[in-house]
Amino acid sequence: VVEAMLPDDLDLAGWDLRKTLGLLLKSNPSLVEWMASPMVYSQDEAFMTEFRALAADYISTERSFRHYLHMAQGNWRAYLQDESVPRKKYLYVLRPVYACRWLEAGLGSAPMEFDRLRAGVPGSLATEAQVDELLVEKRAGSELGIGPRLCEVHSFLESELNRLAELDFSPGVSPDEEPLNEFFRRWVG
Repeated sequence: VVEAMLPDDLDLAGWDLRKTLGLLLKSNPSLVEWMASPMVYSQDEAFMTEFRALAADYISTERSFRHYLHMAQGNWRAYLQDESVPRKKYLYVLRPVYACRWLEAGLGSAPMEFDRLRAGVPGSLATEAQVDELLVEKRAGSELGIGPRLCEVHSFLESELNRLAELDFSPGVSPDEEPLNEFFRRWVG
């Protein structure tokens, strides 16, 4: 595992191939997001073409849904229960809620880009106006300090978290790991 914080808020992270394939077998949503990232600094085209084709057989909507729901619920409980809340944390709950809605709608893997994700699963006009305000503040470089609850967003999130928790995503069949082993031997051997 490689993890480093570089100047200018640049996160560097990566895994060796054995760990990566183990995460793929579990349909790890972070790996799926990294593969879909619009920011690519360098890559081996042949490797990534084969890896993405292989990965398509291992991405589980159910596991991704559970991951995003758990993330949203955790941030909701940790940051948005008081009358005054850190406004930035609304985005930390909105993104995984939108990802759950994206998966629920059958739109494939949830994209990393907040605007694209949000456009695929819009909420109410009142909610969207308050989300727009948050995004304008964030993009202007504002720290989004602590403030009163955003009533429409708060109500939307509470309702959606309850609704999403009731959805029944049945687990799929456990995938065969032999294609991952073959891929490993081909690229490492």
